[in-house]
Amino acid sequence: MVETEFKVADYASKGESVLPQDVTCFVVFIEDVSESKEKALEEWKYYHNPNRAPFERMEHVSRPVIYGIDLDESPEEVNRKMSASATFKLTLKDSHDNYFYGIEVDKLPFLHPQASHTGTPLPIPLGGKLSVKAGTKVYNGVVCLTARHCNYLGHDESLPLVQQLNAGVVEKYIDIMERQLGGG
Repeated sequence: MVETEFKVADYASKGESVLPQDVTCFVVFIEDVSESKEKALEEWKYYHNPNRAPFERMEHVSRPVIYGIDLDESPEEVNRKMSASATFKLTLKDSHDNYFYGIEVDKLPFLHPQASHTGTPLPIPLGGKLSVKAGTKVYNGVVCLTARHCNYLGHDESLPLVQQLNAGVVEKYIDIMERQLGGG
């Protein structure tokens, strides 16, 4: 079976177009674009060393700031509400080493789990496989991800790509964000 590749250059100047065939790719980077980079950096620093996180920025999934207590609301409901407000941009890589962006335009269930098991702000481990179906809209080279047009196939922890992407992921994200903000 020949893997279909996604060449951004074929779509970059077209405005709106659609994928003619399914594309299977790997999730190599995940970013929540609904929050500021400064807030995201503070959250990653909290995961790196909770004791050094600034008190006024303790707005983390595992340690939310408490303004009031609703005794009828479970911790799972609180986490679900926080996850529901996120919008993710994915950096994807196909099997031909073409890199491109996918933006979540519908809430994708695999990016908004009931509870994250990664131990980081990431909703899923990096390196997971994603099948993007034919008919998916592409705007200027950016793939618009909807629940109807993509299928998350999971990740295989024995793959070298998955191991490489997830090794030291907290420190890597902190470094990347500090560089993006001009502080590193």
